[in-house]
Amino acid sequence: MKIHLTISALILLLICKPSFGQERDIRALKEFAEAYQPTTDKPAKLPTLPGKIKSSLLSLRQTHNPKLEQYLTFIFIKLYRSHLECCHQSYEVRTAHSSNIDSISDPLIYEYNLITQVYKPSDRIEMFSSSVAYDWVKKHPLLLKDIRIKREYDIIKSIEANIKKGKYWK
Repeated sequence: MKIHLTISALILLLICKPSFGQERDIRALKEFAEAYQPTTDKPAKLPTLPGKIKSSLLSLRQTHNPKLEQYLTFIFIKLYRSHLECCHQSYEVRTAHSSNIDSISDPLIYEYNLITQVYKPSDRIEMFSSSVAYDWVKKHPLLLKDIRIKREYDIIKSIEANIKKGKYWK
């Protein structure tokens, strides 16, 4: 009886451990995404990734966790909103000066492109625009169920409407 309970406990531990690790990774990415506050006084950049977040991205990618898409979209849409608030336009977001996406120099862009597949790995990319998440949300409106993404999306729509009206150039 004790052996059966011990084996059952071991199986339960093995089953729960990956789930706990994934929950930890989701929580870490969520906190990272929420803490990211791009500047609006000049064109903002994507945040530098701590090692903990890099490993969380890899772990969540391997399990195809939908929270990865949600939190990366949140980061990128905040970046685009800040670019519009600052300078009324989108910007190139890659830091590496190359015609592709460098997974080492630009890990957030690399991960987001794996999800969105805006570009194929073999594509020569002229510009990876900060508007990528906004465009993605327009095509995937279920992401608007996240109120943080919805709030950023609505702010962007408002700024874009004002840009079209010429409000910022009067």
